[in-house]
Amino acid sequence: MFKNQLNPDIATVKGMLATIKEFLKSPIPPVAIAQSVAPLLNQVNHWSTQVKQVIEQSAADVVFDYRNVLLKSWADTPSVGLSNASLPAPFADFKQLVKAVMDAQAPAKKSTQSKTQVRLDTLLHSLFGKSNSSFRS
Repeated sequence: MFKNQLNPDIATVKGMLATIKEFLKSPIPPVAIAQSVAPLLNQVNHWSTQVKQVIEQSAADVVFDYRNVLLKSWADTPSVGLSNASLPAPFADFKQLVKAVMDAQAPAKKSTQSKTQVRLDTLLHSLFGKSNSSFRS
């Protein structure tokens, strides 16, 4: 396997998400679903040591798809009746992965925002002889 290749790879993780979605549709109790999903989620959690590659390979969307399916749509739904404390450990680990990916994306977003701010200031200065900060006050 190449040094910068994600392990497991993106296709495998997407396939596991399809399997998880099928578990969530099943009539078994939520606790059993959580226990069935945990080993798959544990595989996804291997990405927590590969956050840089997750960002570089545009796999953050896959992490957020998991978050939407498992946390926003299922585990946090009151009708499921599971508390965070009753979820298997891979769920808490996954939340940390989501946070790490979001934190890793934050500098890139700030960099883009600051470049846009500099361009705006340059444009305003060339048009009006003032910076954007002059217009805010």
